[in-house]
Amino acid sequence: MPKGTVTLSVSADGYLAGGYGQRRPNGSTAPLELGEGQRVSDVTIRLWRFASLGGTIVDEFGDPVVGVAVRILKESRAGGPRHMVPGAKAATDDRGAFRFSSLEPGDYMVAVPSMATSTPTSDGRGRFYATTFYPSAMMPSQAEIITIGSGEERSGIDVTLPRVRMVSVSGSAWGPDGPATNFALRLVPAYTDDWTADSGFEAAPTLTDARGAFTFPGVPPGQYVLEGAGSSPITVSDSPGGEETAASSSATLAVSSQTALWGQTAVSVGEADLVGVPLVLRAGLSVSGRLRFGGSSQPPTADQLQQLSISLTSADGTSRGPEPQGRVAADGQFTIRGYLPGPYAVNVPSPDPPWTVLSMTASGHDLLRDPLALDSDVTGVVITFTDRPTQLAGAVQSVTAPSDGLMVVVFPADYVAALNTGMLGRRSRRATLSSARQFAVDGLPAGDYLVAAIPSDLGATWMDADLVALIARQSTRVTLADGDRKTVNPPVVVIR
Repeated sequence: MPKGTVTLSVSADGYLAGGYGQRRPNGSTAPLELGEGQRVSDVTIRLWRFASLGGTIVDEFGDPVVGVAVRILKESRAGGPRHMVPGAKAATDDRGAFRFSSLEPGDYMVAVPSMATSTPTSDGRGRFYATTFYPSAMMPSQAEIITIGSGEERSGIDVTLPRVRMVSVSGSAWGPDGPATNFALRLVPAYTDDWTADSGFEAAPTLTDARGAFTFPGVPPGQYVLEGAGSSPITVSDSPGGEETAASSSATLAVSSQTALWGQTAVSVGEADLVGVPLVLRAGLSVSGRLRFGGSSQPPTADQLQQLSISLTSADGTSRGPEPQGRVAADGQFTIRGYLPGPYAVNVPSPDPPWTVLSMTASGHDLLRDPLALDSDVTGVVITFTDRPTQLAGAVQSVTAPSDGLMVVVFPADYVAALNTGMLGRRSRRATLSSARQFAVDGLPAGDYLVAAIPSDLGATWMDADLVALIARQSTRVTLADGDRKTVNPPVVVIR
């Protein structure tokens, strides 16, 4: 091989792919430097064996439930609140048994989405198996988290389904101009939170008809939220069991920043059909404000300002439909429209140097520290730029670790709060090292920070809640004021 930088990776049946320098499943790899005529004979590449888990699904009498769908969700805590990411699906066999294989080591939740039976009751109504989380929980907060290690084969994940009576929920949806026709609606259990955000099985979808009327035909008793948003296509079920229908049941809703509509209302479902449920839809929410430039440098021209765009991104990882952009006007004013309620981070690119973002505020709230809680139209957002950006520079304190195997991370000292609000990624930076183990990070907002050097293969996972807590305990603390240029020599974190 010629001298230079090479990347080594290995794949093998029954194992997650691995690479040189990788320390954990799906971690980052590290480059291998080869000198002229160099022979390297001690290269070690670690692989992790796939895990599996399985169990049985039975009804209230202990009999196997055949052909029922089972869903697995994997826990993710990187850079924000803990939530479950939907994974593979499986179906039970004639013994009610299911099995998931080729799983990465980690924390999982097993759920059986709601389904209807074909056996009617004495009054002619069907019976309904409600969504159930392992081992027999009705809410995800009561579910048991299943932790599996590399190569582990876990069995005994058995779920008993409670059978309940199903009823229908019907009503009508109205927008600003009258009935909302062909509008996508969901009936979501009130317990739905970040644990099951966007998991796809916790909500029943339907469409309104030409008169704005809607019906959810198979709903078990409980507390729900009826919500609608003019967003992406959905697949509607023709049957109460939630089976996906053909593409003809999908409806694409045209959405723009001017026409997005949304609405939601609480719904309490009992033992009888619920009729006449109203849903009032309103226009998508707007955010407006202005850019401000503080310093001795020449501010951007009107043409330069009009090249900038403003947008919002969901802070908690929940998809809320389109995220339209808004252009900045020649006088620095901006308005963006068409957003659904929720917590958001504000995105704005910096103009040409030397300008960097100094602060973002709305009604006294620091939007660099906390997300924008959007529940009504927001005005008066002020985004301030400075021509005196902060700089944090230094050299890593290590005489053993190679510089190409390390990176520096800088994150807020109040990282727990940043994790809980989904803002950790927004307030953190990472930097590679030079051959002299030096680094520099520019443009951090004023505040208290923790600085540490970590293995480069942790680049994709270091904001996991448990890992960032370990890094924080071994970090160096530094305080930056506006325009500060400070030197810090962070330690190398020991990861065991």
